[in-house]
Amino acid sequence: MLYTTQQLVGGPRYSHKTKIGNWQEDMELEEIKTTDYDVKKSGQKLATTMNEKSFKKTKRRVPQTFSEDGLLRFGDHIMLSNKKTTGVLVMNIMDKSKGYDEAYGVTTTTRIAGPTARNILVIERYEERDGFEGNEIHYGQKIKFVCNSQFHNRKLHLHSTHSSPSHHAPVTRNQEVCVILKDVYD
Repeated sequence: MLYTTQQLVGGPRYSHKTKIGNWQEDMELEEIKTTDYDVKKSGQKLATTMNEKSFKKTKRRVPQTFSEDGLLRFGDHIMLSNKKTTGVLVMNIMDKSKGYDEAYGVTTTTRIAGPTARNILVIERYEERDGFEGNEIHYGQKIKFVCNSQFHNRKLHLHSTHSSPSHHAPVTRNQEVCVILKDVYD
């Protein structure tokens, strides 16, 4: 915003009540901002409301696969956890990763609320012809993890890249892990 000389000279004492400079324009601009805010608020289009809605969607409880025989199979819905840190892998829809068309951050949390849309991943076969028969997962077999359909309406895959000066985790600067669209993954 550009200020008039009167506004700059007046410094912190300037307000539209002092009736110098472009006080009428300042008052109109303030009214327009208030009206825009009220319209967005009534239509539930404020950024905070939108974020809250998408976050609520990801905190919904979703089913987790239970296996009687203890074997993992393709299509199972699982939670990945670290036994040492007791942290569970979670996807964050509000943390957009840079450098991709559509990618979201992944982190771990120790606050586990059970199986929710943000922490359940689906196991998929990496290659159709990988030399293994059946639907069970075998040691040494390549697999990929996909977010469940309750988290996002598009198929996002768990993805990791080596850390470099341009690609790294925002806080630790270690290897970046995120969920991205399939066409970027292949």
